[in-house]
Amino acid sequence: MGCIVNEPGEMADVDYGYVGKGIGKITLYKGKEVVERNVNSETLWML
Repeated sequence: MGCIVNEPGEMADVDYGYVGKGIGKITLYKGKEVVERNVNSETLWML
């Protein structure tokens, strides 16, 4: 399951999530662990 969240603490029960980090940038998480930082949000739809 994946979802959009407001903060990493909300991802306790998800497999993957992402948090906005500025205009057009997100941080991608697997559970509560950071997978990648400063990902271009346009790239996200290709993952």
